[in-house]
Amino acid sequence: ELKDVKYEEFLDLLQVIYPCSRAVTYDTVKSILALAGFYQIKFAMDCAHSYLIRTTKFNVMEKIKLADQYKLDALQHFCLQSFKNFSEVKNVHKDGMFETLSKDMQCALYIRTMELPAQ
Repeated sequence: ELKDVKYEEFLDLLQVIYPCSRAVTYDTVKSILALAGFYQIKFAMDCAHSYLIRTTKFNVMEKIKLADQYKLDALQHFCLQSFKNFSEVKNVHKDGMFETLSKDMQCALYIRTMELPAQ
């Protein structure tokens, strides 16, 4: 018996890692990350990571939050590099998400801010 796991979400995970290789989607990526992290299934984590790099259905801050939560370093780097000026990073503080990030991620955002032009 798998406690605290929804049948549909576990099925999504299994369909990603077995030969049929079901694609990760907007609706399944968060549960796949959670279950793949819990069960330490690198292939499923990699599929979710690739999806998050490609998709535009999540904004950059949602991606940063997921990268922080699931320790997806390459996604974090990708997201931080997507900021092109200080104003874009400054907007991070407006939505209240900044305070929910780990201290390491907050520091990475501050460092990126220092690398960017003001405009």
